[in-house]
Amino acid sequence: MNDLDELFDRWEQTYPETVRKGFHRDGVIDEGLYRKQTHQILFVLLEPNSRGGAYDKYYGEDLRRVFRIPLRKQVNLNLGLWTRYLLDGVEHFERLGGEQARDQIRRVAIMNLKKLAGSGTADYMSISQHAWQDREFLREELPLIDPTLIVTCGARANRLFGQIVQDDLRASPPGEHTWRCNQTVVLPANHPSLRPKSAEEAFKRLILRRKGDVVPMTSAANRKKSPKRSRVEACDSQKQVPLMTGLTRSEASRSIQERPAGWILRPYPHNRYRLDEFLREKFIAIGWPNLGDLSTYDRESLLARLRETYPNWPGQPYGNWLGTLLRFRDDIHEGDLVVVAPKVSDARTVAIGEVSGPYRYELELDGERQGYPHLRPVRWFVTHLPRQDLPARVAASLTQGTLHRTDSRVLRDFSKSNRWISARLEEAAGET
Repeated sequence: MNDLDELFDRWEQTYPETVRKGFHRDGVIDEGLYRKQTHQILFVLLEPNSRGGAYDKYYGEDLRRVFRIPLRKQVNLNLGLWTRYLLDGVEHFERLGGEQARDQIRRVAIMNLKKLAGSGTADYMSISQHAWQDREFLREELPLIDPTLIVTCGARANRLFGQIVQDDLRASPPGEHTWRCNQTVVLPANHPSLRPKSAEEAFKRLILRRKGDVVPMTSAANRKKSPKRSRVEACDSQKQVPLMTGLTRSEASRSIQERPAGWILRPYPHNRYRLDEFLREKFIAIGWPNLGDLSTYDRESLLARLRETYPNWPGQPYGNWLGTLLRFRDDIHEGDLVVVAPKVSDARTVAIGEVSGPYRYELELDGERQGYPHLRPVRWFVTHLPRQDLPARVAASLTQGTLHRTDSRVLRDFSKSNRWISARLEEAAGET
């Protein structure tokens, strides 16, 4: 199993079983061809279209297999044409056949922001809510695909992708310029479902935009009403802009401030059981010694440091490791709830606590002997809870990786329903 499939296994488990069958895996279509290209291109789309139409038979199928089929679907035909231009420089517009389009698409990667199947008419509110809910998984998927050029397919896909990679619902990447997600160029394009006449115009715009000329995707009438935007060089821009279409201000506020979040952590930093130390010293920790202080790295330099510190690791798990380290450093917040749970095969009990402070690095705990220098302080509420006493939905996610989210609402309700835990929560709240 590769890193992407391991990610999708965890991802699918966060959805109710009743809708899980509509989950579409995606990513690199043909790994061998993808890595041989001069550029590794990722096309970012909104959602798969496999429900309530001609493509029902592909409902829930792995898109890496579906895109190897010579379909004459308009999206496939346009993506094939765009791929040929971006990789081979062919600027001639023509209507490709299904097999021609398939052969081109096998050279690239595809990522849908909403993984559950949609229909021919996009429900942008649903797409926005699903993508925002899954943003951590999407950000984990991106380095596993490791593109050198990202093409966002449509203005909404461009905007939503920018908000996800910046973890900011108010972010608004430019729709008429290329921009940068860290060091990777992002090229806004039209949606590839356009019919031939409009598709030719979109293809010409793609060429001009790739060459650096600004060609708006909107009509001339709308452009006169819209102020010209300045070029944005990085996706960490601090500019505040309106909320994304599809979410009201109150919905966006709830999405941003849904706290406390719920987390599950394995107590095996550097492959050693450490729950006793966690409880005694009132912290949680992860391994990966010899990296130094995580707060000194950005995403790219941390990935490079991982490869340098742990070279030639079997299975190349660096993308998964990077996601875990960044979640521990950046995504956990004070007040979040954490369940520290051994592996399913380990009969030892679990512990529940509340994160009480920011990430810190402890030099004394670094190195091969200790191996757990990356810490978060915790107030423990429960220290020896039998696994079977956990809520079913939380317990079901115990099979996942080192650090991952669990259903925070279920965990909060469980905490409130347990009188002893609730009393400790109130006591801890009174101390702050």
